[in-house]
Amino acid sequence: MCLACALGFAVGCGGQGRLMPLDKGSHWTYSVQTDFDTFVDDVRVTRRVPVGPVEGWEVKGSMGVSSLGWSGDTLIAVQLNGQRFEPPLPLLSGKGKTWQGLVRSGGRTEKCSANLSVAPVKETVGGRQVDGVMSTIALVGGPAPIELKTVFVADVGIVRQEQRSGDRRQRRLDYLTGP
Repeated sequence: MCLACALGFAVGCGGQGRLMPLDKGSHWTYSVQTDFDTFVDDVRVTRRVPVGPVEGWEVKGSMGVSSLGWSGDTLIAVQLNGQRFEPPLPLLSGKGKTWQGLVRSGGRTEKCSANLSVAPVKETVGGRQVDGVMSTIALVGGPAPIELKTVFVADVGIVRQEQRSGDRRQRRLDYLTGP
């Protein structure tokens, strides 16, 4: 199972919503490193879609489609690049969260659980150091545990993301351009 590129693009006003600013047509460019390749991926907000109990956004890039939205102060996902989560998986919140549910991917359905933790971080964006928030999701169940660390910066969005399975880094995203 791969949680790669959980591009947590969501809508919201002020507060947590500023960590992922959106408008239809907004786009971000990332450098992506995988086990076998390095490439540039352009990611674009395409349309509004239902995300569990809320209205959210569909975001498309060469690595797939994600469907995400804000439920209160929690960024949730029902789809991340070909994987579906039931109920929606929390990706970012003002406090830690736990999750239990089903992950559907490649014709398989797995029972999984996850812990979400958040912490303030300093990050360099455009040559200057800014405050950010690191979201860490530890997903267990399925073939192997996965850890997804995502750094969000207000008014920019995702600036760094790394997915690991055990000691192996599966994927890394680094922000190049965007809003």
